[in-house]
Amino acid sequence: MTLSHEFVRLHKSLTYDALSGAAIEAAKARCMDYLGALAGGINGPLARPMLRAQAAAPCSPPESSVLATPLRAPCATAALLNGITGHTLELDDGDRRSYGHPGVVVLSALFPVAEALRASGKDFLLAMTIGYEAYVRIGQAANPGMLRRGYHSTGTAGALAAALAVSSVRGFDTDAMLGALGIAGLCASGLCISLRKACELKPFSAGRAAYNGVVAAEMVALGLAGADDILEGKDGFFQAYSGQEADPAVLLAPLGSPFAVEGSYIKFYPACRYTHAPIDAALALRDKVVLDDVEKIIITTYPTAISLTAKDTLPADAASTRFNMGFGVALALAQGKVSMSDFCAEKAADPLIAAMFSKIRYQEDPALDSIKNNVRGAEMEIICKDGSRASIRVPLPVGEPENPAPAERYRQKFMDLSRDVWSGPRQRAILERIAHLEELEHVTELTDLLRPDRQ
Repeated sequence: MTLSHEFVRLHKSLTYDALSGAAIEAAKARCMDYLGALAGGINGPLARPMLRAQAAAPCSPPESSVLATPLRAPCATAALLNGITGHTLELDDGDRRSYGHPGVVVLSALFPVAEALRASGKDFLLAMTIGYEAYVRIGQAANPGMLRRGYHSTGTAGALAAALAVSSVRGFDTDAMLGALGIAGLCASGLCISLRKACELKPFSAGRAAYNGVVAAEMVALGLAGADDILEGKDGFFQAYSGQEADPAVLLAPLGSPFAVEGSYIKFYPACRYTHAPIDAALALRDKVVLDDVEKIIITTYPTAISLTAKDTLPADAASTRFNMGFGVALALAQGKVSMSDFCAEKAADPLIAAMFSKIRYQEDPALDSIKNNVRGAEMEIICKDGSRASIRVPLPVGEPENPAPAERYRQKFMDLSRDVWSGPRQRAILERIAHLEELEHVTELTDLLRPDRQ
């Protein structure tokens, strides 16, 4: 039996009754978060033309809802569009162990298939948990080698995780699930150049991974299958994407205690996660200094954050604001708060933000990124003209399970992001369905509510 086969068999063995109450509640919370981020991204620069093209195209078969729109599409197309809109604002959940975003891929693939099959809420939650579990294990085993090679786990591990989630809700046996994993491995892709260039096409990687997962399962249903050693085999996934051997200790560890879905973070700033600890630090220090007296701002953080988001110039467009650490910090210092709408080119032209940005200097400290020590954070020191200093250390940004926000903040994020798509009564109805997701006979009881009721 191959390692890939054992990996699939482990996930296939999971049942809904084996899920902990904490895992079920975590899955519901991340489902809410995903739908909010998706609703907020409907008018994004990539989502808008893609949705317009879908509206004008013949639709055969109209299997599933394109979430938060009136459109219907084949399952794979719906998954693609869901993934694009869900990742547009950089507000979807993520996982620091696996260096990427499990929710937007797993849920974008799972919703259309579960809707088409009229799956139950319990089957949906089980498949979602399996998808997160697969994503985190594959991403953790492959990283940091995968990231160093220039691959982002959202597009790579995401495709395989989506395939297993969809296989679960389709009721595949172990061999069929393994076949889907093998096919998804052939499709996996996701270059980090989209992070470095703050490319408006970055959400395409998430959408394409969801699409690949759905298609992989569809191909298995046609009698096809991929390699049975796709993860560890010669020229397979780990060799190609990370250059390191698969780690059975990560891939085959017992399920639960806790489940992976419990460990993902939820974001409150529409920007790359690597910028969040510095933004938190800036907000904490804002009232301890007088801005006119600031001479220098020293940000110390881990090398990956510096490499991908420490920029020498202010961003020129909205996409670039999301991958510019200095902009986020300058914004936080200038305003004393950071809102969802602040990441735009107009803010980058603000003289006070530009003044703060010009004072920022960066330092690397690898110790600020350690899974073992439960750290992925930043330190900040603000030096004033009179020589006084204010400093803080943020081991983990807000929204990590170990550093949670107040409960109402998660709900308010959903309400704020989705208010242009759903009315207040519809928002509350959606939240009520999510809260009782395990009681739904068919997931359509939720998806029927996800069509927009605002024009």
